[in-house]
Amino acid sequence: MFYQYVDVTAFRIMKTMILTSLLSIASTVMTNTAQARPEYAAKTQASCSSCHSSPWGGGPRTIYGKMFGARNLGTPKTNGSDIYYGDFRSLLFVPKTPVQSSSGMVIMEAAATANVPITEDEDGSEMHVVGTYNFSPLSSGAREAYIHWKVGADENRLASHILIGRFNSPFGLLTDEHRTYTRMLTNSSLNTFNTGLAVSGEPIQTLHYDFALVNNLQGGAGFNNQDIIWADVFNLRWTPAFFPGIIGVSQNFQHAVNQAEPFAFSAYTVLSLDRLTKNKINGSLSGEVVTAKNWISSKNNPSLGSFFVPAADSAYQDATSSSRSLGYYFQAKYDLNSRWSLIYKYDYLLFDQAFQGDGFSRHGLGFEVFINSNVILNARVEKASVGRSEIASTNALAAEDDILMMLRLWI
Repeated sequence: MFYQYVDVTAFRIMKTMILTSLLSIASTVMTNTAQARPEYAAKTQASCSSCHSSPWGGGPRTIYGKMFGARNLGTPKTNGSDIYYGDFRSLLFVPKTPVQSSSGMVIMEAAATANVPITEDEDGSEMHVVGTYNFSPLSSGAREAYIHWKVGADENRLASHILIGRFNSPFGLLTDEHRTYTRMLTNSSLNTFNTGLAVSGEPIQTLHYDFALVNNLQGGAGFNNQDIIWADVFNLRWTPAFFPGIIGVSQNFQHAVNQAEPFAFSAYTVLSLDRLTKNKINGSLSGEVVTAKNWISSKNNPSLGSFFVPAADSAYQDATSSSRSLGYYFQAKYDLNSRWSLIYKYDYLLFDQAFQGDGFSRHGLGFEVFINSNVILNARVEKASVGRSEIASTNALAAEDDILMMLRLWI
């Protein structure tokens, strides 16, 4: 790939350029902004389904989600309909020690979504069919594919959304990045899909729940073909009036035969600095703690080995496969104006809580800029640290410092 032979000197030059850009931006721009993603829900107390076709957020956007995402930087013609949605993401990844298989520039996503209305009743009930296909050569194939029944327009319904089909399970704090360690620990990123039935509702105005019964995570959302036969996933999200943000808890329990059953618990929060400081500081703080057991197995979670554990130390993953694991996620976002934000991200993962010194951690500092209403550029310098000496000295991706840049366009 293009950057597979980048040496340490070039890596340091790129890192210096990004850090210099951060200082320049911070010294020149200081105005108000709008929020997006979970930070937006924390600021406005709006439901995730206001911006997304899914009631727990993530994936294709509604008209409102498209317009809000444009940040008043323009009104593209494609933002006037939610019957279609497109998402294009290109990634430049430069580890400090580049290798042929994991460095360079790739097309992560070139996804097209159809959100077709089937019925729309006078009481506000709607039924849609949502389907997404990713044309990226990196991971081409079907993504979401479900029937979504919105039950009436009244608030505070015990069951206001019903989904049947293939979707992301509603576990924990969803993030745009599949490399977030809490998501990798539980195989629950936005690139992981399950097939089943989900129900969501708001029994009271400030309380939202999601409950899903799905097929196994091992089968790629197809028929059960291994030991895990089904799973129940529950998510509870609270937006109290007295707290300037979101408080949530989740559980994910995988039911299995012939092996130990993986389960995980998540506690998370998103704090709006806008609400906390009465708009004196614009931004957000997001955090999540995940504790899990029986998730480290290469059979249950194959992506862990390729990122965290080199082939020379594969016995380590096998030895911790039934351990109780721990993951942390923290992000601080400081909005300079409607275009520019500074971002600090921290990830931590411990395969076995009995061995505190073996943890993986990663600090990232960078920025996000809206080039126009529908194009975003993210750039970040990351510093990795691994406690286990057998891995720290290898070129495992979790042990590598890196530079990450992502260009995203949506329609």
